[in-house]
Amino acid sequence: MSRIKFVGLHAHSLSIFDSIGYPSEHYDSCYENGGTSLAITDHGHMNAVPYQISHSKIMNDNGKSFKPLFGAEMYFNHSILEWAKERDKFRNEKSKKKIKKTGVEIELMDSSLDEENSLVIEDENTSKSEIKNVLNERRHLILLAQNQVGLNNLYKLVSLSYTGDNFYRFPRIDFDLLKKYNDGLICLTACQGGPLFGCYWKNMINGKDAIYKSMVDLSKQFLSIFQNRFYGELQWNSSKDQMIGNQMILDVAKDLGFKTVSTCDSHYPKREQWLSRILYKKLGWLNKNKEDKSLPDNIDDVRL
Repeated sequence: MSRIKFVGLHAHSLSIFDSIGYPSEHYDSCYENGGTSLAITDHGHMNAVPYQISHSKIMNDNGKSFKPLFGAEMYFNHSILEWAKERDKFRNEKSKKKIKKTGVEIELMDSSLDEENSLVIEDENTSKSEIKNVLNERRHLILLAQNQVGLNNLYKLVSLSYTGDNFYRFPRIDFDLLKKYNDGLICLTACQGGPLFGCYWKNMINGKDAIYKSMVDLSKQFLSIFQNRFYGELQWNSSKDQMIGNQMILDVAKDLGFKTVSTCDSHYPKREQWLSRILYKKLGWLNKNKEDKSLPDNIDDVRL
């Protein structure tokens, strides 16, 4: 057995159409497998916190030492102000259709571009690739609370991400908000949908040198805010892109002097529930009429 204790810092429980199992089930499963702590980092919200607190108290009262960690997987843009300008420009150009009826020109809004009040559902096919539509521009970012100050700031960031220009289809934060509310927070670069992998997707056609430079420039911005509370996140799966991206993150981390962490991005509490999670994801409205409805025969066939 490894002498290095593993603590899950990237897990989902109440992420709509993305994860299954209550926080209590995730905590029980973690403890049964030798874990003593687990962070739940749902997409764009912290609804799991009350469950985490109440169930960890029950566990500890029953002699099961367990520490809840609080966090969120936020949606990140470099600048909400600049993104909003591009978004409005795009909407003005693309959202109006004109038809002529009895000699009168009528403007029809394209309803598919007017989803500001939609239910927030993670779309991995969009986030874990190059984002070409400005309306979809966002990257994942893991924020973990170190203390009460950090927890308060994380609540503030989540609340602000749903207001004004920050919310369009998805709640967003940017560098300006992180500069104001970073105290007590640890930042991880998340999965293939994260900001450093965004450099990979955007520059992969230009080669590794371009990817590396882009990752360095972006990492320096995060380091200027979080200092030693910024970590490159490594994940492990069968994706070739993941392995290449991992190595590049390691190279950048070594050259800039920041540390890395290893996570597993879990979405269900028990291994045998993998198929139930796949089925649940396919029920999401984002997958309606645009994804294969068949189910994989075994876990090795799951597309990451």
